[in-house]
Amino acid sequence: MQLWSTWWSVLWLLRPGFSRLRTFLWFATAVAGFTVRTDLLGVTSIVRGLKLNERFYTVCWSPFTAARLSSID
Repeated sequence: MQLWSTWWSVLWLLRPGFSRLRTFLWFATAVAGFTVRTDLLGVTSIVRGLKLNERFYTVCWSPFTAARLSSID
């Protein structure tokens, strides 16, 4: 658990670069996915690595939705 605490502390240093917390949390989710994925098969490997529901691939990772999510709040 210490490794993830350190990982989060380092990632949190990037928080000022995001105007919205929600956008930062999606960024943190993507970085976590890159951290734990075991294959290199694109965005789906991030979703599988985090064991997210597969609906997150189409709902949250498409470019249109990502732009829309960043404008929420």
